Amino acid sequence: YVTQLVTKSACGTFLPSASFVAPGTASATIDGVTLMTRLTPDTVHVAQIAVAPEARGRGLARQLLTASLGAAHAAGCARATLLVSERNAIAGRLYEDLGFEEVTAFVSAACDLSGSGSSILRGANSADRQTLA
Repeated sequence: YVTQLVTKSACGTFLPSASFVAPGTASATIDGVTLMTRLTPDTVHVAQIAVAPEARGRGLARQLLTASLGAAHAAGCARATLLVSERNAIAGRLYEDLGFEEVTAFVSAACDLSGSGSSILRGANSADRQTLA
């Protein structure tokens, strides 16, 4: 997934100047990362934000995302987008605190192809946008 974000433009063009890594305390470990892509000349997308379980609860996601949004703004972006599952309440609160607002919703679906049935599983996800004025 990360290789595709960095080498392909399906989800925008990788924006390394707005993507950050927080090194872990142990050698060769990572506590957190943000990967940003540019969708249009003035819109950045939070393609990935991840914090290691042992590093959660210390404000690292907020620090990384704040740094990424600041760098994107400095690179000429006026808006930011991201996708978050409504089941990820902790991330949703962070995004809301940072000014993201829900602008649309989409449904993800899966079909059981194992032969045990044809049930379709559905879950609503939200797409959010922030203005970086």
